[in-house]
Amino acid sequence: MRAASGATTNGVPLVVAPDAARTDGHLLAGLLTRHDVGLVHASPLVWARVAEHLGEAVGGRTALIGAEPAPSTLVRTLRALDADVHTVFPARGRWVLADGVPVAGLDADVVAPDGRRLPLGVRGELQLGTATGVLAHWRPDGSLHVHGPLDRQLTFGGTRVDLATVEDALTTHTDVVAAAVTLRPGAADLVAVVQAPAKPQLAADLARHAETVLPPRARPAWYLRVDVLPETAAHEVDRTAVAELAAAAGPPPEAPAEAAPDATTGAVVAMFAELLKRADVTPDTNFFASGGHSLLAAQLVQRIQKQTGVRLKLSAAFAHPTPAALAELITGSVR
Repeated sequence: MRAASGATTNGVPLVVAPDAARTDGHLLAGLLTRHDVGLVHASPLVWARVAEHLGEAVGGRTALIGAEPAPSTLVRTLRALDADVHTVFPARGRWVLADGVPVAGLDADVVAPDGRRLPLGVRGELQLGTATGVLAHWRPDGSLHVHGPLDRQLTFGGTRVDLATVEDALTTHTDVVAAAVTLRPGAADLVAVVQAPAKPQLAADLARHAETVLPPRARPAWYLRVDVLPETAAHEVDRTAVAELAAAAGPPPEAPAEAAPDATTGAVVAMFAELLKRADVTPDTNFFASGGHSLLAAQLVQRIQKQTGVRLKLSAAFAHPTPAALAELITGSVR
């Protein structure tokens, strides 16, 4: 974490905050006030940890968020504290403003794969004299918006999914401090690793939230909760570690088949498998963490009523999202 202050390095006044300030917002607030810091630069992970404890100390100061796209909720939080917020990213060894005009002296273009310059609003690769490997577009006011690295753009069935956009949407959930989304190795499933408190039904809550803020192709099929997102020495998200976590998401690919403990549970397992179009459903499979959504949940309760005669409210599917839990509810209803 770097901040502009009284001492100078290459003519620029700097204060290097201690490591503890990366997690202790009160400590950082004291440093900002004591050294009359005008500009602070940190990664999104660091800002997310300290923002809520900075209070008035960050007001009137410039907050730079880099080197990854900044979640919109984080930007709003800092701006609500009256900070002048800018997201930045590194390109060819230089820091570039991602939410405004390029740094003075840089010749910026947004181009198509064939090198054509693209018009306002159309996403393409940012060029700063040379290719940057970064996706961006020009806004109508002539400012530049950067989405993130091109290698974080995926295509499912002809639909492009920007992983940074998915992460941004997930962080709008009140329990999510930070999120990292990746493709599950060997599958076409998105896995979201979220930094959030341990709460019952968290995965189901996040699945419902994703349904309201993301198109179907962009909704994660699996959610893994962690106390802290894995990070690199530079305090950025460790994408390699996230991929390793994603590889373990979901049931083992060759898990031995187990007999359902009773006929009701077996019937619900079969319903899950048919609606979710999955062959790996077990009594403990979470409907919403496995690709389910409210429309499929409505079909599920209808099938349960048709097959068992038990009429359940739609909310029951959210409150009891596994075959085992639903079977227990059904069995209790017919006693």
